[in-house]
Formats: sequence, structure tokens, C-alpha cells
Amino acid sequence: MKKIILLIGIIFSAFFIEAQTKNIQGIINQIHQDEFIHVELFNKKSGTSENYNFSRDLNEYNLSDVSNTNLSQLVRQNHYAIRLEIPYKNSSISLLLVKNQIIDHPTYNTENNVSKSKVSDYQEGVYYYGVVENSNNSVAAISFFNNNIIGVISTSEEGNIVIGKSIETNFESEEYIIYNDKDLKHANPFTCGVEQLKQDVNLKQDEIKKSRTYTTNCVKIYTEFDYQFYQDFSNNVNNVINYANGLFNIVGTLYYNDSIKIALNEVNVWTVSDPYVSAANTNDALDLFRAQMVGGFNGDLAHLLSRRSLGGGIAYVDVLCIAPYYQYQTGVSASLGTGLTPLPTYSWNSEVVTHECGHNIASPHTHSCSWNGNNTRIDNCAGHYNVAYQEGNCVSDPVDPPSGGTIMSYCHLRPVGINFVNGFGPQPGALLRNKVNNAACLTTCVNCPSDITINGVLTDTLIESDTWVVANGVTSMNSTSIVKIDPNPNGGYFQYIPANGSQSFTITPSTSSSYFIAKAEDGCSGLVPSKPQANNDNLSFEDENQHILQMSDFILYPNPASDFITIRNSNLMNESINYDIISIDGKLLSKGRNIQFNESTTIHLGDLSKGLYFIKIFYKSESNTIKFQKK
Repeated sequence: MKKIILLIGIIFSAFFIEAQTKNIQGIINQIHQDEFIHVELFNKKSGTSENYNFSRDLNEYNLSDVSNTNLSQLVRQNHYAIRLEIPYKNSSISLLLVKNQIIDHPTYNTENNVSKSKVSDYQEGVYYYGVVENSNNSVAAISFFNNNIIGVISTSEEGNIVIGKSIETNFESEEYIIYNDKDLKHANPFTCGVEQLKQDVNLKQDEIKKSRTYTTNCVKIYTEFDYQFYQDFSNNVNNVINYANGLFNIVGTLYYNDSIKIALNEVNVWTVSDPYVSAANTNDALDLFRAQMVGGFNGDLAHLLSRRSLGGGIAYVDVLCIAPYYQYQTGVSASLGTGLTPLPTYSWNSEVVTHECGHNIASPHTHSCSWNGNNTRIDNCAGHYNVAYQEGNCVSDPVDPPSGGTIMSYCHLRPVGINFVNGFGPQPGALLRNKVNNAACLTTCVNCPSDITINGVLTDTLIESDTWVVANGVTSMNSTSIVKIDPNPNGGYFQYIPANGSQSFTITPSTSSSYFIAKAEDGCSGLVPSKPQANNDNLSFEDENQHILQMSDFILYPNPASDFITIRNSNLMNESINYDIISIDGKLLSKGRNIQFNESTTIHLGDLSKGLYFIKIFYKSESNTIKFQKK
């Protein structure tokens, strides 16, 4: 077995956020200004709070009322792109937000020490990421639910701004607070230690060289929320699930801004005393959680989240796809309810989880003697705070980065802070992208379409209508978002966005108008540039993004499964497929050959014991591998 390294996060002060232009800004730039629907939601309040004297904890803050009626309406409207004004200090901040498409519709369960029970009455919120308008150095992630808002905005000018209920656990109140965490009067009091490593992580140069390639693979996260969460959140499972989705919208946005895709895969809420209640610190919690995961879990990484004051975070390093030792694919984020203040502390919470998942995927700390191709440090914020926190014996003492630290640093302990829009930084970011792209056990976040093709007859005045065919079937609907441009697409675009998960459309432009499709939304990777291919009077468009095989449109359910699984691909009818079922350590357990496939087929799991498995599906010269769990 490979040596597994354990890192404990020391994260306990307010975070200072700066920014640089990254991928979210690029996505926003591709959307026409007219496409952003203006939303009025916040009603700024004057005077003191009805709930608490916040001047005890903050030098400056804004209060605002948001009616649950208006929130519910926004959730129902489910806009793709919105412009939202947030009251801030003596002015306001204008946000440009688009829906987060890397949401994998997790499974929601309750845990009671005997069995899991599926949550059937949960209503999804709407999840957005974006930027501050007219700012190139910003990132934002905000989620809206029927009774709550969870958000973080980061700019180079202002730092980190938190949006949430004025009292995080008062779900009846319609009062919200907007504050900059630099205005907190008290630092977070966590003082957990770091276990000294027995060996340093020496990274190869080709693993850390600069790369901006998006990850095609997706890291899916299995989570458990301890009993303290359930108690603190009014003994209401839906409140905890809202928190989970809001938190991982922020975490996922930080990863996606660095070209890495992660998604929440399963949420389990303990509604009775959990198996981790005896833990006195994060080390204990990880030991107990690891023992619970020996039988496998529904995801690529498993994370325990706790409101108890156990310390910051702890995680094993570089543990993707380490079959059969998947119990080490684990991490813990604790003290997510600080006890210091009733304020929502979403910047703190999202930093802890993002940091610990970064360890799981591959990254050591930036103050480890592992970087730069010569086993030196990227920064030494940890050592400048306390020499005992240094990792490794290299003679390397770089100054604190003046523009702020990155996510895997301890620069939150120093005046420069950690700046979310610095992301992971060039070397840790490249390492994470390389690890995710080369992880054979990973699959995609959502089922993405393959090539988009439009064929029609081109005349001087009309491109005739035809069918846009993608991999998962055909649906006809009216377009509600058309921008007219001329056939030389250098100043605008036609943006067409799928709704309700459908990816196939019939486009019927007016016969009296000329349209040219320059960009389209594929529902997975954002706006897709299309390139005209002319051949006499025929015109077609091809997706310029990396080719995604039709095989990615296979889906598997139920997952976890008991006695059988169903494989479905609505694009394959009256065909035959082959499959192999493979153990987590790579052994071939069973196979099927020349299986008749008419949109779906059911496979009996026979005598497979409980645990994680892969099914590799073969169709013609292509294949796709999907991970599943037998319970």
C-alpha cells in the first residue's frame, strides 16, 4: 500500500480575500448583458437588529430584510442569469450571476444508527456563481432557498463579504446580514496542531507545471453531517441539506474557478447521536469516520462535517483511486459552528472544506518543502506565525505573498490573509488538475452531450430550420433567448440554454429573420463556441470543446443498489452492448456479452458482497466506466 500522509488544518482566524481574473469571470464575459434578469431582493434596514447586538462582534455591517415570499418566487423562476444588488456599507454591490451547472443532484438521507432513510420532501434551491459587475478581480457564489440565502463575495478591493441570516440558526427570521470578515472584532479561536510528517511530499516537475486545462473528470463528495448540525438547525433535516448545498456551491465555485470540477454526491444527516460523539479532536473524529467508511461509500471522497468545537480540519493526502483502501479517502471539517458568534461564517466554513478536499486530491501545504521543482516552499506563512508549524527541513524562507495567500496555505494566520480569487495558485492548481484528469476511477459530474450539429440550407436571407440533435434524445420547445446578429459573429451571439435537464432542441427561427448560431449552452461546461462549416449551400456547426463520447450519456441507477442495477442510454435503441463488473482493486468479477439494449437493460448483481464496484460498458469501439455501490 502506498504511504498515506495525514495533514491537520490549522485554520482559525478571519480570512482576507483578494482576487485575480479567473474562469468564472471568463464565463460571465461571454454572456450578453441583456441576458441578465434584474432581481430586487434586499431591503436595506437602518438601526439595530431585532435579534442581536452585532456591534459586539463587528465594526461595520449591513442589515437587510428579504421576504420568504420573494425568495420562494426567485427559486421557482429559476433564471439562468441574474443581476442582483447587495446593500454594502453606504452603497451597494452589483453582482452578475449565472446558474451553477456543476450540480449533480445529490442523494439525501437521514442516519439513525440502524439504517438510512431517503429524504423525499426536500425542495432544491437555486445555485449561482458569478462576479462583481465592473470588477475583473472578484468571485461570488450565492444559493437561494425558500427560507434562506447562503453566499460569499470576494473582491481584491474589499476582501471577503458574507451574506446570510443575521442569526445563522434562526430560520423563522427574514433579517439578513452582510459583513466583511475583516470587520470581525475577534479572530476564530481554533488552535489545533499539525502532525509532523515522517517524510516530505516531493512533487515531480511535470505534476506542478502551469496548466489551465479544465478537468473532464469530476470528484464526487460523499458527506455526513453530525448530530450537532441537526440539533443546531432546529432539528430540521431540510435546513441541514440547504446548508450542505449552499456550502458546496461555494466550495465547488472555488474549485471551478481553478478549472477543477467537484460535486456533492450524497448528503447524510445524523438525526440521533452519531458514531463520532466520543471524539475529543479532529484526529479522533477522523479515526472514527475512517472506521465507518471501511465498507465503502457513494462517492470518490468522503467528508465528515461537524458543528462541534474539535479544531479546524484534518485529511489524508493524495488518496484518489487508492483501491482497496478507500477508507483513507476521508477528511473532517469541524468547528463549523464556532460558538464565538451567532453570525453566519460561510467564508471560514468553505475555506476549511476546500482546503481539506485539496489535501485528499493531492496537494500538500504551500509551506511544505515540496514545490518549485527543487523541494522548496511556495510561502512560509506558517513558519512566520509559529516556527513549529513549518513542514520539512529545506532552507527556504520566502516572504509572505503581498497579494495574499492561496487556499492550501496558512496565510490566514498572517496579515496578508488568504485570498479566494488567488485560488490554489499555479503549482497546487496544476497538481490538482493533473491528478483529477489522470484518475482512472473518476467519471463526469453530469451526463454531458456529445457533438452538436445543425444542418440547413443557407440563402442570402434565411437559414432554414432543422433539428439540433445531441446524445440524450430530442425535445422540441420554443426558444426564449435569442440575440440577432449577422453571419460574421464577431460582436454578438445566439445563446440557447437547455431547461429541466433536456439537452435536445428543435430550433425554429422566424422565416423573416436571419440568425447565426455563434455560441450555445451545452448544460455542462458553459458556453460552447461553434464554428461554421460551409459546403456549397449546406451549413453545419461543430462543438469546438473537447470531444465527449456518447458513452458519457449512460446512466446507472439505483446507486447504491441492492439486487440489481439498470443501465440506461436513451440514444441507443435495438443495439447490443458488452460489460465487465470489476472490483475496486481491479479484478474482473463477471461479464456480459451481446446484451440486447433498447434504451436500457437490467443487470442482476448476484452474489456480490457489499462494497464499491465498477461496471465497464462497451459499445462498438468505445467504453465508459461507472462506479456503483452494493448495499
